[in-house]
Amino acid sequence: MMSDVRLGNAVSLDDAEPVVEAITGSVLRNGGALMGLIGIKNKDDYTFLHSVSVCTLMIAFGRSLGLDGDELRQGGIGGLLHDIGKMKVPDEVL
Repeated sequence: MMSDVRLGNAVSLDDAEPVVEAITGSVLRNGGALMGLIGIKNKDDYTFLHSVSVCTLMIAFGRSLGLDGDELRQGGIGGLLHDIGKMKVPDEVL
């Protein structure tokens, strides 16, 4: 979607809706999990953007495999939170 905007193309809501649906479902099921993502953002912008990108890729990949519903959301959550442990690792180590 960001590439479309950079190229001057319209954003497809059909592409955005599944991502928003997955994130909404995550917040409704476990809002505390996404609070950890905010902690990542506060510690490291690169890791935050990387996590959001991996979430998006996992959802797109899952869709290409024909997944839907909970399987798709679980893949998105896994992508979103896959680096959350970095919050507890000292910066010197990273």
